[in-house]
Amino acid sequence: MKIMTHRHYRDPDIVENSWMDVAESVNETVSECQKRWMRLKQYYSRERQRRAGEAKRGSKLLLRKPWPLYESMAFMNKHIGKRRTYPSKKLNNDETPVENGENEIEEHLECEEVETMEFEDLSVPQFQREKRLRSSTQNSLDSLEQSLRQASESISAAVNKLLQFESCDQDQALVNMILSILRACDDSRKMELREKLMNLSLEYMLPAR
Repeated sequence: MKIMTHRHYRDPDIVENSWMDVAESVNETVSECQKRWMRLKQYYSRERQRRAGEAKRGSKLLLRKPWPLYESMAFMNKHIGKRRTYPSKKLNNDETPVENGENEIEEHLECEEVETMEFEDLSVPQFQREKRLRSSTQNSLDSLEQSLRQASESISAAVNKLLQFESCDQDQALVNMILSILRACDDSRKMELREKLMNLSLEYMLPAR
């Protein structure tokens, strides 16, 4: 198996295929994976610069919370180098830029540069929380789908059972329903319903000519 280096990834086809493989493995879109990778690179470069400054000043890392993914991103070291910088004052035409010295360490990645942006601390626990949230959402959807399926099956079974009744069973069911309605009504409402039922029966037995 041929080992791929950063020089191979100057081929746009290799880059595109590699991003598609990454996106498929983490179940995300290519654009989302690229955004997260850029943020990781930026944060690693920034953390590396901070640690270099703290080591130069003799500060202790324990004074602030370390980035949990720093050690895991150590493979990026060989892709980071010093960058030629310019003093803040405007250079005269006869002046040449100077190499960055002891006062400031400025680094860049060999990959394309992106605009610096502030973002929250990325850590393994946060990724785990996002994974649990997606899992919880999926479980809720599955539970809702199962409930709807069970309700649909119950309704379908009730309708089929009703259609299978004999005519006498249907008549008895109608009588039972009417009796149930009458028993649930007060006296005045019960008399009104009885009158309407009797009129309806008479109209059916004695149709108008």
